[in-house]
Amino acid sequence: MIRRTKALIITAGLAAAALAVPWLVPVARFIPVIEAKASERLGEPVKIASLRLSLVPLPHFVATGVSAGTTPLGEIARVTVRPSLLHLFSETKVLREIRLERVVLQQALLQRLGALSLSRAGPSAVRVDRVVIEDGKLQLRGATIRDLDAEILLNDDGRPREIRITSEGGRLKVVARPEPGGALALAIAARAWTLPAGPAILFDRVDATALLTRNGIESRDFRATLYAGTVSGPLTVSWKPGWAISGEMSVKGVALQALAGLFFREHTVSGKLSGGPRFAVRAKHARDLLPSLELASDFTIRDGVLHKVDLVAAARNPLARQDASAGKGTETRFDELSGHLSVDRDGYHFSSLQVASGLLRATGGISIARDKTLDGRVNAELRGTASLLTVPLHVSGTAQDPVVRPTKSAVAGAVAGSVLLPGIGTAIGLKASQLTDKLFGGKKRAGAGTK
Repeated sequence: MIRRTKALIITAGLAAAALAVPWLVPVARFIPVIEAKASERLGEPVKIASLRLSLVPLPHFVATGVSAGTTPLGEIARVTVRPSLLHLFSETKVLREIRLERVVLQQALLQRLGALSLSRAGPSAVRVDRVVIEDGKLQLRGATIRDLDAEILLNDDGRPREIRITSEGGRLKVVARPEPGGALALAIAARAWTLPAGPAILFDRVDATALLTRNGIESRDFRATLYAGTVSGPLTVSWKPGWAISGEMSVKGVALQALAGLFFREHTVSGKLSGGPRFAVRAKHARDLLPSLELASDFTIRDGVLHKVDLVAAARNPLARQDASAGKGTETRFDELSGHLSVDRDGYHFSSLQVASGLLRATGGISIARDKTLDGRVNAELRGTASLLTVPLHVSGTAQDPVVRPTKSAVAGAVAGSVLLPGIGTAIGLKASQLTDKLFGGKKRAGAGTK
């Protein structure tokens, strides 16, 4: 009984000593030295609010309120340093783990840290085995990556051996390994993940390998599923000196209505989109990427709908449908719509359009300006009528409020034909108007309408 009591007293004494040591050892006096060495190494002033030693459960140091830069380029709420007791008296001191909690990093500081890690060579007086980041936030130019966790495994010379990153609760996972020349080889996997910059495109799944350098990231093997379809192909993103994105994708079966909703407030077309877009965007800030988009692609949309416009109604009777509401406010269902799309700073230009449905065959071209105004022409051919009619239609208005009606020359031809040859003259007059348009309107730019 006495021995047990003594053991309890000794244990309690040791525990009390362990709890008291942090308050008895004035480790805070080392703060200025640590700040000076860190500032010299980083090239930015480093500040530490507090520093203390703890012996429970194993000896470790805790620093709080750490910041770098006069206008903070980085802030860390809590830093925990766990030394290796086996190397306390070795020439090279070993830190088993440095854990950073609630970290905020600016892009400028991240680039500086990357340059420092790549420049290090040879042995050091202090070796770090592992760095862990919890609840981090990375602020890039125009984009912020939140809920960032990372584990960095280091070699003896301080260079990264492997970096494991997760974000947004594991929806994005990246494993990085060093390559010759300072680049990092990436293996990227994402599930139910949204782009952190630019249009809020939601990816069901992303699987890619890529190469990361100081200037950007390049993937030759990008594969993704989104909006019930697939996208694959090479993709390059750079952020120095500004943002630039380019690629050549293969798109198959993407639900267009959901994707188009990210670019247009009003739904103008829906269906399953396939194509091969080649695109490039370049801007100083990520928020300005979309207006700089340049894109070219042949495309096909199957089992879709043109919203707010009825080509069949607009073309059915050119003499009776001359009010502004002709072909407006309803929809045109189609089996297939194909053509070529080009995007530049002026807007969206659709050429070589072909629309096929049960009753309708249509060809033409339409442009959508940056202010969403429409200008174009569609030749609509109606089947299932007593005589085959091809009606040239002028497209105007806006993407939110389109207007489709027969061209003035088509109306004039139809009226003249009906007067001269009642009954069959309308079709003859329409054909004559088409010939007139070809002779005198053929030099108009692609997509422009003949009024």
